[in-house]
Amino acid sequence: MILKAVVSVLVFLLLSTASAGGESPFNVSIHGNFKRMVNTGDASGKIALASLPRSAGTYGVGALADLQGEILVWDGRVLVTPGQSTSGSTQSPGAGDQATLLVTAQVKKWEQKQVLNDMTQKEFERFVINSANSIGIDTKKPFPFIVMGEITDYVCMW
Repeated sequence: MILKAVVSVLVFLLLSTASAGGESPFNVSIHGNFKRMVNTGDASGKIALASLPRSAGTYGVGALADLQGEILVWDGRVLVTPGQSTSGSTQSPGAGDQATLLVTAQVKKWEQKQVLNDMTQKEFERFVINSANSIGIDTKKPFPFIVMGEITDYVCMW
């Protein structure tokens, strides 16, 4: 699989700000394991969506059980996009919906950083790490960030 992305000049990187001290300042929660899923073919549910925290400041992304769609948690609101949806429409999760892969984090405040020019994937990864380091985030531990903007060139070869 080859991925190539060029990030537009108007993209903003939002990094969570929190004190650098403590075990996990963002309360990052990880369910499922992509590599294990691919190697074993087990895409069964690992966590019920009904059990997710729905408090303000909760953000996350994931995949529905059996890879039947995607999950977005945005400021405590849980949304799913069914795999059969070609429009990308979202809906509230069903009572029995589960995630096979899901990562969530608690964010009190976002720090905005502007991407000033197009970047290769490697340059963008370095930009994220440098931006996080500049506000005191321990990049050796998982930390949340959001990219907002437009991807102008994207190639995915499976």
